[in-house]
Amino acid sequence: MSAVKPPAAAGTEAPRSDTSRGVTLVTGASGFIGRHVTAQLRSAGVQVLAIEHAWDSRAGLEGLLGSDTVQVCLHLGWYANPADYLSAELENLRSLRSSVELVAALMERGCEHLTVAGTSAEYRPGVRPLTEADELNAATAYARAKAALRDLTGQLSRSDALPTAWCRIFNLSGPGEHPDRLLPLVARALLAGVPLDLTDGSQIRDYLDVRDVADALVAVSGARLVGPVNVCSGDGVVLSDLVSDLASRCGSAAFLNLGARPRGPGDPDELVGDNTRLLNEVGWRPSLSRSQMLDDVAEYWRSRLQES
Repeated sequence: MSAVKPPAAAGTEAPRSDTSRGVTLVTGASGFIGRHVTAQLRSAGVQVLAIEHAWDSRAGLEGLLGSDTVQVCLHLGWYANPADYLSAELENLRSLRSSVELVAALMERGCEHLTVAGTSAEYRPGVRPLTEADELNAATAYARAKAALRDLTGQLSRSDALPTAWCRIFNLSGPGEHPDRLLPLVARALLAGVPLDLTDGSQIRDYLDVRDVADALVAVSGARLVGPVNVCSGDGVVLSDLVSDLASRCGSAAFLNLGARPRGPGDPDELVGDNTRLLNEVGWRPSLSRSQMLDDVAEYWRSRLQES
């Protein structure tokens, strides 16, 4: 049975809403992370305006915002199709355009703080835990579009026009993830008894449960952090070990054909973050173990299979 996330540790609670000063806006509110962010804010008594990421124009965005004053915003919406989100030039440009429109609207409405979902894909891969000061690399369409928004919000932060926290999220999983992401693919194949071709799995990655990622984003917003901040566990896991652990919960690992697929471009050997800033300046700690994450992923996809 899936675990219920315990209350956030001291220092990570979302602040109570001051409705006289405006709402908390969440974009991408129905997405994988956004659903959990919105639920956590509302459970803490925060007045949330939840909208989707996609809008056709600035006028369309204004229609979604209505007459509300926005006190703070968590901008999570972005193009995220697992098949091509790294390389899709047009879709990433559209996400960038929408994000620039959002920034302009927030400034006009007197927004006090913005938290943006960045990505570990911004980093040039290294063999040690990556800090916020490490070298960046805009090698993909996704990273280039994110970099353009990061540069804009960085300038606005430095001028105090719109203080912004840029949260570089590393790998995550949990119940409700897109079915074509790695762990759902593995769980679905094993539960159905279908062979699955994978790379050799020697890559090292940094995983958090999506509910902990949402908790960290809410905590960063509440603390009004400014600048880049890694959202990660700080602990790497070899992917072949991770999928083998999931296999023990879903069926036979014999269905996993490790090494049957070549690794694609932009698939580094190691991508692990240093979460010192998140720990020290926000007081955040993860509350769900990797084992619990795998338990819940297996249970989620088992229940979906039984319903079909």
